[in-house]
Amino acid sequence: MKVIKQQVKKLIVWGLRRYVKVVYMLEKRGGKRKSLNIEDIIKKAADAGYDYKFPYDYSSKKLVVDSFVDLSIIIPVYKVEDYLDECICSVLRQATNYSYEVILVDDGSPDKCGIICDGYALKNDIIKVIHQKNRGVSSARNAGLEQATGKYITFLDADDFLEPTYIQLLMDRALETDADMVKCNFYKVYSDGKKTVEHRYDNIKKEYQNGLGEDMLYLAFPWGSVFKRKMWVSVRFPEGYKHEDMMMAHLIFHEVRVGAYVGLPLYNYRQDNVNSLTKEYGRNIALPRQLDQVFLAYATLEFMYHENMKVDANILKVTLREMGMMTFCRLNKRYHLVAFQLASYTLHRLIDKMPKGYEKELTQIEIMYIYSFQNARYDIWKALICMEYYENSLKSR
Repeated sequence: MKVIKQQVKKLIVWGLRRYVKVVYMLEKRGGKRKSLNIEDIIKKAADAGYDYKFPYDYSSKKLVVDSFVDLSIIIPVYKVEDYLDECICSVLRQATNYSYEVILVDDGSPDKCGIICDGYALKNDIIKVIHQKNRGVSSARNAGLEQATGKYITFLDADDFLEPTYIQLLMDRALETDADMVKCNFYKVYSDGKKTVEHRYDNIKKEYQNGLGEDMLYLAFPWGSVFKRKMWVSVRFPEGYKHEDMMMAHLIFHEVRVGAYVGLPLYNYRQDNVNSLTKEYGRNIALPRQLDQVFLAYATLEFMYHENMKVDANILKVTLREMGMMTFCRLNKRYHLVAFQLASYTLHRLIDKMPKGYEKELTQIEIMYIYSFQNARYDIWKALICMEYYENSLKSR
């Protein structure tokens, strides 16, 4: 039976590939670009119950305060009463000669988290506590950034915990390479005590001297990393959005010139906390917040244009990934069309700003995605997504 299913999947992939190729060859790339209006798209989203608000602030540049410690550890806290002690203790037990501060941001947690945070602060001078009304993980991280005084910044989720040498090894690597960012591998931790090493980083470089290139696709989340403070001078997390980490690829990782990697798993990423601030995912996200991903991609690019930040083939690849199978798999069917229309508008804008010769760095399927967006071919977009889905399922046998 399994063999038959695999053969059916292969047949579906073959059929979809042929369909896309034939349509593409018949119409060529010179098809008419359909004119789209962002106000109309936002109205359609509003009709479907989605309230779009631009998440970035053009008017203010954040000031760099004096650095008093080597590293600031920012921990957003919400409904993690069962895990918070382990998290904080893992930070206090670091085997390091670097100075550091711990910023606990109680994001209006309704349990005893606030009391636990205050208790640790009374006993440890390196701990600061911020209490605020519940506004989400982005707001909590931003509040921590405003109070941070470290030369470097790291983020830790309050249901996760660190290995004892996390600070020492990442900071050593940061100073050895003068890196803008250093990342480590991590464990996935389960409620039964099982820990598995993540292998997504197996093929990335140990050091980067001229940007992260395509590898930023696999690195774009804040935890398990140390960053130079300068990376966060004018950038903050978009508040009120799910998938807030995805802006990291555009606004932080794309701006990294020198990067480094520590191959050891030094961060423990818990998998089973249903109350986690950061692990709500996909179709589990309440309607209509599922549209956050495409609207955040659009807004982030608009912010980049305003700030005169460079766009290149890597930004295009990241955006195509966010507008392709990743979006489709996270969306309820009722939002597919408006998501596609917003993706088309966003890609039109981005491609108009691309440097000459960018096409040479794209794969064939990326070129096909661009074709579907530029020519408003919703059918091709869905065919490509289905093709990718079945191809990935065949690879993961």
